[in-house]
Amino acid sequence: MTRSTSLALLLALVLPFLTAGCDNLTDVTDINEDPTVATDIEPGLQLANIPLEVADGRFEAWRANLIHASCITQHLASTTTAWSGCYYTLTESYNTAYWGAHFNELKDVEDVLSKTNPEENPQRTNMHAMATIYRVFVLHRMTNLYGNIPYEEAGKGLTEGNFNPAYQPVSEIYPAMIADLQEARGQLDPSISTLDPTRDLLFAGDIEKWRRFANSLILRIGMRMSEVDANAAQSAVQDALNGGVMQSNDDIAYLNHVAANGDRNGVGEVFNDFPGGGHAFRMSKTFMDMLRGRTGASSATDPRINIFSARYDENDNLVSDDPADLEGLENGLQAEEFPSNTFTRAQPHRDYMVSYSSPEIWMSYAEVKFLEAEAALRGWHPNSSDARAHYEEGIRAAMKHLTIYGAPEIPDAEITSYISSLPSGPPSLEEVIEQKWIALFLNGYEAWAEFRRTGYPDEVRTNVVNAPASETPQDEFPGRLIYPSNESLLNPNFEEGSTQPNEMATRLWWARDPGETATIGGGS
Repeated sequence: MTRSTSLALLLALVLPFLTAGCDNLTDVTDINEDPTVATDIEPGLQLANIPLEVADGRFEAWRANLIHASCITQHLASTTTAWSGCYYTLTESYNTAYWGAHFNELKDVEDVLSKTNPEENPQRTNMHAMATIYRVFVLHRMTNLYGNIPYEEAGKGLTEGNFNPAYQPVSEIYPAMIADLQEARGQLDPSISTLDPTRDLLFAGDIEKWRRFANSLILRIGMRMSEVDANAAQSAVQDALNGGVMQSNDDIAYLNHVAANGDRNGVGEVFNDFPGGGHAFRMSKTFMDMLRGRTGASSATDPRINIFSARYDENDNLVSDDPADLEGLENGLQAEEFPSNTFTRAQPHRDYMVSYSSPEIWMSYAEVKFLEAEAALRGWHPNSSDARAHYEEGIRAAMKHLTIYGAPEIPDAEITSYISSLPSGPPSLEEVIEQKWIALFLNGYEAWAEFRRTGYPDEVRTNVVNAPASETPQDEFPGRLIYPSNESLLNPNFEEGSTQPNEMATRLWWARDPGETATIGGGS
């Protein structure tokens, strides 16, 4: 189901209530009822629309994912100093775009949860579990960007009249997210078949895939705690792996945008709505040098290089996707340092990675395999100690899943040749994170989070941007985005609950100190 179809169905249900509210104004009870309240909408229909709300629109995709996360983690570089996140400077509307766009959507999630209580509506148990998983996904990304946030009470204005939710520290939110996912996992029941598969945009009603997604998120969240609470991290990681995580690329959690039906990828809109490079991004030199084998663990050219990137002229015509022609732009250049023609630098490939119909991957099988490789390195994997096997499978999966972008399938021989160029034996943690960083291209949210957790890739850590008016100390990367300035005015719980300094330099609970890298058993 596409966004346009889903919205049409929503309107078909909502409009009769709007009409009733306008036609009969003689009854004072009708006047006092809000005809726009969605409590009478069938929850399965609401559930179908939730992933379309969770997906990035152009506004926040541009500001949160690209201007901040993808520039900070050096997948992209900016051709304008106006993109403040690329220079660690502050533009509040950019910093707070994700907050404004996505906190509001939780009211629909909470409304579905209130209508699908398993004790009251056992036939809606799966919908309740799915809504819980969506809720955790949204708030996990939110806390990774901002730190302390409302978690337990978030989004309950419609259902409980709580318009001033209490803030919780990240150290409390992480265990709560794991517990919520474990509960949802336990509720999922394939014997309940009342959910219309066309209303499940992620897995078409496949309950086992939902269970694997829940466990895979537990794996991600658990490993994020590895540097601050190893015992809790190990427990969560092992619980997830014992419960069963993604098994192949068929299990990838992604939203398939269909531009022909009016449902466009938000990142794709950034790169296609503004002719002549008006989006003001190029591929980062840090990223392209690694793809070209100049830096990093492999000296070979990565076969993804001309799927990820291409060169375009001032009129957005494809100039070349020959790997030999694809160079990146240095991060943090000042205006006087920009090359005379930035169109000589590669951009994300518009036919694949940033088209209007490009999929939006929320979690991939490749990411799961890299997490399993790290678990094996740490001695946490309950079923395997072969970190190399998981590492190699992660690389293969990351290359193969590019076909969902419409890219040509990379031949097995090319993948095998690339893997053979990597150092033999068990991979180091740095090598695992390096490959995960490559696989997370355009998912700046997770790439930035993993960089903050581990300090890898080293090529990013040693290439910090030192710009005038930076919000961070010299040689330090941003640690978070800031809260909207009006949050302290709108929510009386803000001052007491947020606690952390509202600054971009603030490090989150699970993050490494600036300049440090994660270690396993005394090494990387």
